[in-house]
Amino acid sequence: MSNMQKKTCDCSTSFGVEMLRVEDYARFKRALDIGKHPAFIGRNMFARSSANGGATVYIFGGADAAVSLMNPHFGILTALNVNPAHRSHGLGGAIVNFLMPNYVRAIESRVEWFETLGYKPVG
Repeated sequence: MSNMQKKTCDCSTSFGVEMLRVEDYARFKRALDIGKHPAFIGRNMFARSSANGGATVYIFGGADAAVSLMNPHFGILTALNVNPAHRSHGLGGAIVNFLMPNYVRAIESRVEWFETLGYKPVG
């Protein structure tokens, strides 16, 4: 394999999905820390999302590969974090396609990536 090629896996086509409960905050936070998520997501925000069915973990190879938070009532994706070992494999896009959010709250550095998925910046 040359230095220009990235090692990939089939995580984007064969991931499992598990809804997180309020008591799973430590697991969620651990995944955010591994992925160096740029925003702080506290227990209250996580609790609201998980109580409404919007806190999800994506599993590949028996390990947590990504997490997301969504407001399912309004279809707003508020957080998405993919483990660095699975980035650039298509997993993030597969998760967005799975969730089908109406809106995405994204940090400025990720706006362009969401635009490639068909989202338009607002505001």
